[in-house]
Formats: sequence, C-alpha cells, structure tokens
Amino acid sequence: LKEANSIGKICFNDVAKGYLKEALRCFGRNCYTASVLLLGVCAEVTFLLLCNHVEKAISDNSVQKKFATADGVKSKHRIIVQRYEQLSSKIRWTQLPDGLDITLKGVYDLIRRQRNDLGHPQDIRPEIDREHAFAHFQCFLTYLRDIEAFAQFCQNNSL
Repeated sequence: LKEANSIGKICFNDVAKGYLKEALRCFGRNCYTASVLLLGVCAEVTFLLLCNHVEKAISDNSVQKKFATADGVKSKHRIIVQRYEQLSSKIRWTQLPDGLDITLKGVYDLIRRQRNDLGHPQDIRPEIDREHAFAHFQCFLTYLRDIEAFAQFCQNNSL
C-alpha cells in the first residue's frame, strides 16, 4: 500500500485505496481468490479515473463524444489503446513509460479478466494460490505506475 500511495497521485483515489487495503487484508489472511477479485475492482477504479483524463485530452470532438458515450469499460479501453497507438513513436518512446503498450493491452486485461472470472458464479469454485495472487499484486504496481504516467501525459498533451 505504501508503494501504491507513493506512485498514485492522479488515478489512485480513496476508493481505489480502500479496495487495495481490503485486497491486502485478504491476502494476509490467505484468502487469495478474494484478494485478486478485490485487486481487479481496484484496477477498474483506477482505470475509470484514467478515463476522465483521457476524455479531456482527446482533441477530436467526435472521438471525444464517442468516448464519453461509450458503453462500458471495454469500449473505453479500446478507444484508449487506439489513441495511444496513434501517438508518434517519438512521443511514445521519449515521453511515456517503456512498455505502456503492454500495460494498456495486457496487464490491465489480465487483471480485469481475472476479476471477471472470479466474480461470476461458476460450476467449480475458483482457487488462486499465493504465488499467483502475489504476481497480480506485482503486476498491479506496474499497471498503476504506467497509467499514472499516461494520465499525467494527458493532463499536459492532446490525444
């Protein structure tokens, strides 16, 4: 939590902190499935905060309107990835974190899919072991660091 607090200034609010604290409490009590589920909710909260900054940074009014009215996180996620990919290579390499494309495409998707898989009733009770849960927490820190940098970029630049 201390590391996330030091990273998160833009996309890590009290709601996200609350979910992360609860996820860490679950992890500490060996409730790994619950911890990963709550971590996924935390990731979605931070992603929605990123969406606010992205929306303000979109310079094309029609794209901005499409983004604002997009139905669901998945649709907004696609638009964010598209806008990121439309940035020049020079901007991506010099002003944004190395690997942001992987974070936007893969890490967020991994955390969100895991949350979705765990959060819906299934025929077999889901089980996450300690090592996999720990790996998700490590991925989350990279994800948070990268989206914070992207949100800061959006505050100062157009997409």
